[in-house]
Amino acid sequence: MTPEGLKDIATYAAIVAPWKNNIVPVVNNTISPAAVANGKSFVQNATKAGLLVNTWTFRDEAQYLASNYSNSVQNEYTLFLKDLGVAGGFADNTTSLVTWLRANGYTPVWTHSMVVWLRVLCC
Repeated sequence: MTPEGLKDIATYAAIVAPWKNNIVPVVNNTISPAAVANGKSFVQNATKAGLLVNTWTFRDEAQYLASNYSNSVQNEYTLFLKDLGVAGGFADNTTSLVTWLRANGYTPVWTHSMVVWLRVLCC
């Protein structure tokens, strides 16, 4: 998505919510430094356009985690929230997400059986 495309989206939306692997693609179970840089650019461009970036769905099971995360969804949360600046998202395992959020100064917002964190609501 180009910066111009994101500015256009901002005329009618407040949030963009691509799947996490569309923000940082996983190829052969690995995330490249270039993929991380491109993901960071996307989040920065969306933010500059006035959009929040949310993503989905974080899962704890090793088969859903790139090898870069060393089988720890905590490392994936760190990449998306701290390193990229994603504003919100969804996770299947509420325990691991709440643990990470609280350890990193966020307050989780509960909705049904999932946890959502939104920087605008909690931080």
